[in-house]
Order: sequence, then structure tokens, then C-alpha cells
Amino acid sequence: MLEALKEQGVKAGRHRVPRLMQEQDWRAIQPRSRFGDPIRAQND
Repeated sequence: MLEALKEQGVKAGRHRVPRLMQEQDWRAIQPRSRFGDPIRAQND
């Protein structure tokens, strides 16, 4: 995000980027888990 803003000529530091993202209602892309729900042991 910071690199994209610099390419556009926008001055932004590491504290300003989250504020700009919040103002635009942007969300960071979170990596998905490679595993499903944890397997629960069955009590017999």
C-alpha cells in the first residue's frame, strides 16, 4: 500500500496508511488458513 501511494506521489508514512485505509473503508487481504476446523476428539 505504501509503495502504491509513493508511486502516485502521495506522501504517506506508516501511521498515515492505516488511517487512509480506514477512511476509505479498505481492508487488508488476509491469508486464508490452509486447514479447516480443528478435529475434535470424540469422547466415547
